[in-house]
Amino acid sequence: MIGILGGMGPLATVDLMSKLIALSGAENDQDNLPVVVWSDPRVPDRRAALLEAGAPSPLPVMLQGIAALEAAGATLIIIACNTAHAWYETMAETAKVPILHIADSACDQLCSSLPEGSRVAVIATHATLVTGFYQERLERRGMKSLVLDDEDTHTHVQSVIACIKRGDIAASYRDMTAVLDKLLAKGADAALLACTELPLAAPPEGHVLPLFDATEALARAAIDYFRDISTCPALPTGLAVQSVMQERLLPR
Repeated sequence: MIGILGGMGPLATVDLMSKLIALSGAENDQDNLPVVVWSDPRVPDRRAALLEAGAPSPLPVMLQGIAALEAAGATLIIIACNTAHAWYETMAETAKVPILHIADSACDQLCSSLPEGSRVAVIATHATLVTGFYQERLERRGMKSLVLDDEDTHTHVQSVIACIKRGDIAASYRDMTAVLDKLLAKGADAALLACTELPLAAPPEGHVLPLFDATEALARAAIDYFRDISTCPALPTGLAVQSVMQERLLPR
């Protein structure tokens, strides 16, 4: 069973689950993947925890969510928030089951789709960009990363995210288009939507800049891993699954 640690925010959690369903290729109910979701919006703000002195850490509440998912039967966990992966190492060490890293999934997909040396614009919260886990992974894979300056990130990207969090999807398109235009002018060959709210703001008419959805990449990776595990004969749950998947699930 795939477990989704969510609530950060709720619409992004629904988007991840929707992509698991859409990408599964199911033709009937029974073809779909078993999923359990823990969507707790009371997780303290991840951005504030990374950038503001004295802000509460989200880690204890996220660990509670992981424990709840494990108790509910999850044998693989994915997290519906990019910034939450700043605490990935501790969560992965504490969990009894594997946790996929969204940046590994996204960067693997990028590298299979773009030529080496491509300039990839990472669109994310300032907090996610500060951690550098996307930039580091792209560079290890032979890609070049581009980011907006702090002012544009605070003004435009945060505006897009705020629109999504309050449910105003239509209003997010304008600012998202402005972000993509700026990145195209900076010489980006493609853009990575590295906040789980951002795919919901992708302009419905598209954009000349190719867009890669980290949420979609994570959903695809979870489906692949789940089906790989499911083909193993007589495979029990929990720690046995972890031993089978450990090498492939370690951060690269």
